[in-house]
Amino acid sequence: MALTLVSTQKNGTVILFGGKGSLQSRYREVVEASGYAFQHYEARLPQHGRPLAHKIALVIVVASMISHPLMAQARLWAGRSTRIVYVKNPSITAVRRAIADELLGSTTPAPPHAA
Repeated sequence: MALTLVSTQKNGTVILFGGKGSLQSRYREVVEASGYAFQHYEARLPQHGRPLAHKIALVIVVASMISHPLMAQARLWAGRSTRIVYVKNPSITAVRRAIADELLGSTTPAPPHAA
């Protein structure tokens, strides 16, 4: 289990489950550039329950398919009011888009409909 904890900034903490350990520093750059602290759990979720952060702004789960146990664990960590976003691809772009869409109020334009 890889755990990285950066002191919580005023906007709270973004928790990332999964992804690639080799991209951890890039994930951190994206999250912190948006004004949030960062926690990353690459392989396994800790069994101790809630994370060390006091205010969780967003939980991002990187998974190729939705797992009910992972969903339950993410919900336990997120609490009732924090959003959980699933991304299929562990890329920096996918994480950046999730943060922009969920925390910064940006919306990704829908693709044009084929006529």
